[in-house]
Amino acid sequence: MPIPITQRGQANRTSGRLDILTYHAITPNKAPLGDWCFLPLCKFATQMRTLRRMGIRVLPLVDAVSSLLDGSLQGHCVSITFDDGYLNNVSLALPVLEQYGYHATIYLVTGLVGEKRTLWSNRVIHAVQSSHRESVDFRGHRYSLGSHEDRRTASRGLQRAIKEIAGADPNSASKEIEIACETPTEPEFDRQHDFAMVDEAAIRVAHRSRLIEFGAHTVTHPILLRLGDADLRREILDSVEQTGHLTGRECRTFAYPNGGPEDFDERAIDLLSGTSVKNAVTTVQARNRAGTSPYRLTRWDIGSDVTLLRFVATVLGVYPAGREKALLSEVWYG
Repeated sequence: MPIPITQRGQANRTSGRLDILTYHAITPNKAPLGDWCFLPLCKFATQMRTLRRMGIRVLPLVDAVSSLLDGSLQGHCVSITFDDGYLNNVSLALPVLEQYGYHATIYLVTGLVGEKRTLWSNRVIHAVQSSHRESVDFRGHRYSLGSHEDRRTASRGLQRAIKEIAGADPNSASKEIEIACETPTEPEFDRQHDFAMVDEAAIRVAHRSRLIEFGAHTVTHPILLRLGDADLRREILDSVEQTGHLTGRECRTFAYPNGGPEDFDERAIDLLSGTSVKNAVTTVQARNRAGTSPYRLTRWDIGSDVTLLRFVATVLGVYPAGREKALLSEVWYG
């Protein structure tokens, strides 16, 4: 039975409010190079258990958004999403979701489904992590690889640089980095690796659970704003079509790669509105309320850097400094 939470928290659980949580990979151990996109399974399980103890309803995304927009959503609800389509979303996260009966949406980078290749950002992590070099140069900048912390900093910096200066073709930029790091280009990973992407067998497993819906997340994960009209059309429409083909179900939702307001424009929304897609999610950090655009839904990033204290404060919408510990105490101990 859910236990009481703070009076302010209760006030924030009134009608018509939807928090969408964004996850990426779920890993059995610590994140590679501490990358925030890789959340240890133990932390994910604790967060799901915390949602249950908080008494918050977890709803399928498309249903929750539909109810929010037509004004029928009651109380404070949460929807769970996973970006990119990692195999561990099914092998590790799904059993936890099944324990609580929680629905989730997994957004597929369709060009990687069933492939041993991985997302361009993971290629950067792998190159930086495994390089024997003491430094690496990329597009006029030098990144130190002298220590573990240097490599963590370099990985973050190189991923950021690709988004900023090569967002239209991140895979080619990743190959440049692999060559500079003197590591294999376009490496392949087996099904047990943290970088492994979902395949059709895993999609079938997810469907049998009746808890997972799949959405589109483009074909190659570029920054959409950087694309010309023809490439933009191909990335969006092909991914929506391929998601439907892979799952045998209509694709009803889409996630913008990187997802900031500077990463897509009205061209993308116009294309999506002409497909089966009913809504699209960003990475703008905010709560959704009635009146939110269905193609500009906001989400909360939940990564390896999010403590349980911050998770509780985020879900409750209570942010004053010094309040997190009190909130957590009330959630767990009453």
